[in-house]
Amino acid sequence: MEKYFKKDMIGVLMMLLSAALFSFMALFVRLASKTMPVGMIVCVRYAFSVLFFIPLIAMKQIKIRPVNHRLLLYRALAAGFGGLFYFLAIANISLAEAVILKYTFPLFAIAVSAIFYGEKTGRLVIFLLLWSFIGVFVMMNPNSFSFRIGYVWGILNAVSAGAAVAFLRKLRATDDSTTTTFFTAVAGTVISLPMLLIGLQIPTVSESVLLLSASIMGLSAQYVLAYGMRFIKTGAASVIMMVEVVIASVLGFSILGQIPTIHQLLGGAMIVLGGAVLIVRQGNNKAKKI
Repeated sequence: MEKYFKKDMIGVLMMLLSAALFSFMALFVRLASKTMPVGMIVCVRYAFSVLFFIPLIAMKQIKIRPVNHRLLLYRALAAGFGGLFYFLAIANISLAEAVILKYTFPLFAIAVSAIFYGEKTGRLVIFLLLWSFIGVFVMMNPNSFSFRIGYVWGILNAVSAGAAVAFLRKLRATDDSTTTTFFTAVAGTVISLPMLLIGLQIPTVSESVLLLSASIMGLSAQYVLAYGMRFIKTGAASVIMMVEVVIASVLGFSILGQIPTIHQLLGGAMIVLGGAVLIVRQGNNKAKKI
């Protein structure tokens, strides 16, 4: 691919493709959740990744080299639980809402970094934190609010994803992306196994297609993202990835008939804007340090 595109363009294209793949994964998860237990969908998604890795490890095509075992465990658990919460959110609220809530994760990443690593939090970050939570409040439309558990799952997913990102920032100094991805898949499988007790069924042909599609899309999105990150800065990549909100909204509207309300559009715009400003600010700070 380097022969045909400039490096900067490769990074942009890979981020857009990754966002599209993650959006289609969410769509297939939502469709599968109509007739199948979410715990089973999550377990299949992570187990598929583990089974994908095992032959490659056995043939020595890839190597798993854990170095910082404790931090690797923290990151794997945070990402594993995050995946579970995300799938639960997708099953209970619209695709757009689930994806929008996911993109509050930069704020929680800042909070985790401050708690665990003592990183200072400026006034702008605090303002953006409040701004984004106001966006969540607006999106839920307090005038006609009816509690839905999906909102809880969505926020828990953002908290878990934020922690996973904060841990990953430190983990990059010792462990490669293949190792962290493999341990996340293992952790996700272990975490979701108990949920099979709630409901386990033999999938039909159509359900199997949905499960396989969601798993392939999720794994492909991770690899495209990892490949693209070689050609683009983290801040720019994160902002471009927010196009996932748009793609998921279009899929939800065109395929699932999920029509966003004015409150969801306004609140979602506030959340995405807050996250984008924060990501750009972090990127600029890193550039100055360099």
